[in-house]
Amino acid sequence: MTRLLCTLILVFAVALTACGLLAPGADRVAEDFWKALADGEIQEAKALSTETDLRRLVRLAERHEIENVEVGSTISRDGAAEVETTLERESGATVVFRTQLKRYDDGWRVDAVATSRVLRQAIVEDSMAELRDAFSDGAGAIGEAVEQGLEEAAAAVREALAESEGADGPSTP
Repeated sequence: MTRLLCTLILVFAVALTACGLLAPGADRVAEDFWKALADGEIQEAKALSTETDLRRLVRLAERHEIENVEVGSTISRDGAAEVETTLERESGATVVFRTQLKRYDDGWRVDAVATSRVLRQAIVEDSMAELRDAFSDGAGAIGEAVEQGLEEAAAAVREALAESEGADGPSTP
């Protein structure tokens, strides 16, 4: 009886695995994919993705110099998922984006092309925000310098007027 029960449980577990029901979730696949790239395990990353060109994955890993990976919330619908991902790069910079995944019979896989596009977009948006902030800070500093210069010029004009009135006597209208 115990042997029959164990056999049924084993068959059931194999069936669930074959259907992808016991396969890792999208968040786990995304995290494992990025960690494999960070560790230089390109074959492992390839197995977790839709990418067939190893060179593309190598370039992706080299370009982003991944130091650490964190995943967050997952949104999944119609055989696709997006996993909030934060990559910390060796430079110390972080980028937050959504890893794109597709559902296959055997589980989730990272859509490497779509994810690269989303990642590039996030990096551009971050760079634009940094530029905007730098220009805002610079404009503020320029504004302060202009204001200080105008105050100094006004003080010099008042001083010059006061001196000219003192030398010429009081002015009469």
